[in-house]
Amino acid sequence: MSTHHHNRQGALDKQNAKTISCPICLAVYAPAQTHHYLLHASDEVLESVFVGMCHFCFRCRRPACPACWDEGYKVCRHCVQETGLPMQPKVELLAGGASIWPSQEQNLFQATPLICIHPGHFHKMADPRERLASVPTRPAVVEAGRKQSGKTPSVPATPMPAFHEPAHQGELDVAEIETRPEWALGPLKLLEYVLTFSLTILLAIVIILVIGASISANVNTFIANILHVDIRAEIAYLWQLIEHFFW
Repeated sequence: MSTHHHNRQGALDKQNAKTISCPICLAVYAPAQTHHYLLHASDEVLESVFVGMCHFCFRCRRPACPACWDEGYKVCRHCVQETGLPMQPKVELLAGGASIWPSQEQNLFQATPLICIHPGHFHKMADPRERLASVPTRPAVVEAGRKQSGKTPSVPATPMPAFHEPAHQGELDVAEIETRPEWALGPLKLLEYVLTFSLTILLAIVIILVIGASISANVNTFIANILHVDIRAEIAYLWQLIEHFFW
């Protein structure tokens, strides 16, 4: 990559404007009018700015300027020709018949610090200002119809619907509030509730009988006569088992 001085007519006021050429397609770039301060920059700064607006080709490991970058294959056009890859379909034609991809077209409209003043080996790069001037803003049929009518049709404005809060929001009458309906229980759920309640009652009765028999001998005798179960004897037997296994 080398920097040199090149004379440009019309765009630059300097007779010896600083330029830099692409190492792949030899397209010549010069500072744009919006970045005129680059005219007084050093060669290293100009080269750094040029590399910043280039794409890096990983095949040949060289910076490719926008004029020689292939957006479809993501390599420079020199590598495309060298490998014999088929040409990508053209999206749109610029001045001189050069193809441009959507992402490249977006870059053309942006204010770049360097502009192409001499095309390279692959295609010409149109001036973004000329590109903007050549793009029609409205269809010709619509323009002709408006000229004949002499007035621009107006679209009636649609009013936005106003949002009205409820007058009595937050003020609810207790008498108007409906109670929640009771949930209908399924057969399995109902059976589960019945069994749980029955086992709870049975467990409570057993605990009461055990406590009563442990406290009073008369209660233990009464339970033994009715249920034929000596609770005190069962507790003593259980205690012997515990002593036998753990002591």
